[in-house]
Amino acid sequence: MIRFSESIDIEASVEAVFDYISTGENLYEWDSSVKSIKRLSDVLKGLGTKYIMMRELPQGKVFNKLEVIEFKPNQEFKIKTTSGTTPFTHDYIFNPKNGVTRLILKAEVKLSGFKDILSPILARFIKRGVRKDFQTLKNILEN
Repeated sequence: MIRFSESIDIEASVEAVFDYISTGENLYEWDSSVKSIKRLSDVLKGLGTKYIMMRELPQGKVFNKLEVIEFKPNQEFKIKTTSGTTPFTHDYIFNPKNGVTRLILKAEVKLSGFKDILSPILARFIKRGVRKDFQTLKNILEN
């Protein structure tokens, strides 16, 4: 299990940042690994909303089903995989201050088939990707 956190300051209201991130269909616009995402549930947004996404990872195409397991408007948005070969939990926390929103990601990723000795290397690789994706997110929300 790899656990890490990453944060970024976005010059946008907490409402705008939360709304954009908690709309699952936006994920492919800023997460470079996500190639498609489709909502599976009738719930448009909120607790219990379910999605299926396809990601392009070094090992090839990976499909995951996701579920929103925490939804506190303008405070916290948490998703967890419910199926697929790359289980993870992403907990997004939103901290507003003077028109800037600090977005914090607390992530847990389970990597099957890798030795524990490789975990630190893989964690750095994953964090670098998240940092890049957060910069893309910042650019979208600030422009």
